[in-house]
Amino acid sequence: MSMTPTSILVPIDGSPLGDRAIDLAVRIAHADGARLVLFRAVPEGTLGEVEAALDRARAEVEALAARHAAASGLAVEARVGHGDPARAILAAAEGAGAGLIVLSTHGRTGVRRALRGSVAEAVLRDAPVPVLAATPAALEAGRPLRRIVVAHDGSDASRTVLPAVLRLARAFDAQVALLRVEPYRTQPLPSPLVVPVWDKKLVERSLAVDRDLAEAAGVSVEVEAVYGPLVGEILRAAEDADLVALTTHGRSGPSRWVMGSVAEEVLRRCPRPVLVAHRAEA
Repeated sequence: MSMTPTSILVPIDGSPLGDRAIDLAVRIAHADGARLVLFRAVPEGTLGEVEAALDRARAEVEALAARHAAASGLAVEARVGHGDPARAILAAAEGAGAGLIVLSTHGRTGVRRALRGSVAEAVLRDAPVPVLAATPAALEAGRPLRRIVVAHDGSDASRTVLPAVLRLARAFDAQVALLRVEPYRTQPLPSPLVVPVWDKKLVERSLAVDRDLAEAAGVSVEVEAVYGPLVGEILRAAEDADLVALTTHGRSGPSRWVMGSVAEEVLRRCPRPVLVAHRAEA
């Protein structure tokens, strides 16, 4: 699904890390002409507890939205919700007509846990729009967006994230690097040796459709095919990038490597923000 310029949802948890996620979203909104929607979820409780928590959260988020609107000149809206954090975030994104969710993947305890671990993974897994997630290290880096690496496995599913990538690339005048990793293959027993059976030129040609789409959009693009460990090669490419993008899709077959554990490991270890688009099963 493509990223639209209507709004960007930023789930926050009251931590300084959440504020840095807002800063990242502000940069994108400025370049892309979007409005920001700051969202805070409060946990379940008794009716009185929830009402009091919502009132406090609303006051805090409205103050934060006003401050960022004044500083950035952007339209910034404040929203609150309650219940399961991941479901609340997804519902808020739908209600706001968000084309992108920007979140940090770190918290502590209580409400601040809302953007940690399983919650962030649930948002990444189920969001119908792209999610831009960043670890504390990635947010602290504050790099300009000049180069975007798109991890690709040669399947049509990998192309899901491309519209959002191209929109960001045009907004920031960034270069796109299409990266296809051919994973290690092992020879059947009794020999455990790695067998590098692949054609670099053929693999690079598998990225021709994506390259043509980027060029048609007026985006500078390059392609690279490598043979090696999936996560390791993506992280290697990330060192010279400002953003890493991939699609999470596929239960089996050629696109399985960009689903679940690989995407989560890239996010945990990547020193750059990671843009993830989820392709639902047909």
